[in-house]
Amino acid sequence: MRSATVEENIAGAIVSPQRVVMIEKLKQPFLLVDQRGYIRYVNSGACEKFKYRPESLRNISISVLDPALSDEMWPHIWDAAIAEGELNYESHVTTASGEISPYEFRLQKYAEADTTMVSILAIDISSRKEVEGDIIAARESAMEYAAQLREKTQIAEDALAKVRLLKEKQDGDYYLTSMLLEPFAQNRAACDRVLVDWFIRQKTRFSYRHWKSEIGGDFCCADTVLLRGRKFSFFVIADAMGKANQGASGALILATIVSTYIRRTQKAPHLSELFPERWLRLLHEELCNGFKGFDGQMMIAVAAGLIDEESLCLYFFNAEQPRPVLYSEGIVEYLGSDSVLPKIGMPGDHDRFTVEVCRLNPGDSVVFGSDGRDDIKLHSSGELNFDDSFFPDLVAQNYGDIHAIYEETKAHGEIIDDYSLLRIGIPKSAARDISPKTIALLQTLRETGDASDLTELVAEDRANTAALAALSNHYLKKGDNATSVEFLRRYLDLRSDDLRAHFSLVRQCLAMGDTQGSIDAAERITYRCIHSPQDLPLYRKILNLLARIYRHEGNPRSGFIEHRLTEIA
Repeated sequence: MRSATVEENIAGAIVSPQRVVMIEKLKQPFLLVDQRGYIRYVNSGACEKFKYRPESLRNISISVLDPALSDEMWPHIWDAAIAEGELNYESHVTTASGEISPYEFRLQKYAEADTTMVSILAIDISSRKEVEGDIIAARESAMEYAAQLREKTQIAEDALAKVRLLKEKQDGDYYLTSMLLEPFAQNRAACDRVLVDWFIRQKTRFSYRHWKSEIGGDFCCADTVLLRGRKFSFFVIADAMGKANQGASGALILATIVSTYIRRTQKAPHLSELFPERWLRLLHEELCNGFKGFDGQMMIAVAAGLIDEESLCLYFFNAEQPRPVLYSEGIVEYLGSDSVLPKIGMPGDHDRFTVEVCRLNPGDSVVFGSDGRDDIKLHSSGELNFDDSFFPDLVAQNYGDIHAIYEETKAHGEIIDDYSLLRIGIPKSAARDISPKTIALLQTLRETGDASDLTELVAEDRANTAALAALSNHYLKKGDNATSVEFLRRYLDLRSDDLRAHFSLVRQCLAMGDTQGSIDAAERITYRCIHSPQDLPLYRKILNLLARIYRHEGNPRSGFIEHRLTEIA
């Protein structure tokens, strides 16, 4: 009978044959370690995973496999495993080839005959660690994005936090939503030359405890915006898709975006130095981006604009709201183009943008309204109203008074939708006639060519358009383009509706070699809608000049300008 090998004697002394069979069936590495921390037995799974020969593993310290485990630490781990019966911890194994992999070690007290050991079942957790790493990375990325978003739109975060609260508290959700909208629906446009007011009557009315209120998708607000050192009254009238809470949620999102944009304008020079056309363009982009994530499930019709409080020039864009009505000296007419922008949030390409520009006169009123102004079930016929003259006639009969218009509308029929009107009124007291002093100095300039007194006048009276225009023409004739451009720019701040002046500014800047000045002057009116036939030739000339400059500089926007020319052809 042959004598047993040392390894067989060790194994036989420690592990019974029955247990050896069971242990060798394990695919995971299995080790027996004594009180000193020496490996006394390993299964074939350990040899395969750790890439050691059996004789290389037996009777070496467990710290060889796990360098993070010192010989001084093992007695404490032994005591804990023996006392508790089992112990789990995570560490790493260094294979014979030097590879390091994460493992979970599951320790249990092991007794065989008179021998007490600690068994270690080693489970490879590489895949789990990779997943955990991906989760941690994704969480860190999400946290970084969330931090940036909070910094940029703190107001939006507060509003959405309140909306989440509404989901938790079903009772009183209408009331709470209406309270969230209330701080945004404020009129902060304080100017005695431009009066902005509105009237809203939502279709859904409710009672909550002892409060009575209403909720819907119509929303209005007004504020004051400072652009290029000039004060503008800003307004927005919106109609969100859906009734009650759904519509109010859309209005709340819009209100948050608008409020954030205005606050940023107050703090950010790159926004406060924009011309009104470009400022409105960026607002439109902010709204489109804010609603894009809803994939068409939440849309909103919006009209928003600016009124220069000094020049009374109105700039606005219309994203599928009904056309506003101008009431001037007893005559009413629709304002702007029939071709409005698509609703905010509608899927598709929203690169197309147009802005309407017109100059208001003292005594004028412009009335905007949601489509509820036309959604009337007439008492006379029981049919829905389809008469395009219905609303303008009401504006004329009630002299632009929006409260009287609402009462008259109810007298004609049943209002079947949310109803809102916003009025921009220019008081007659806003009129500023040319002073006798200006007339006299203009005459002096024509007769003597002396511009000194007129220059002193515009230093005091910065809104004197007649004097600014005369000074610009005077220095242009003298060949002093730089001074002419200085006065012309000041004139256009007050009379931005004057396309001839824009054309002159573009040409003078080119003559001076100021290419960027020409681009700035031409770009300002790129998005404008031109309705007057006599203005179209000048408008085309300006766009042609801009396209030529862009082609010369290799600017890709030349394609956009050329496309714009085809649109107005």
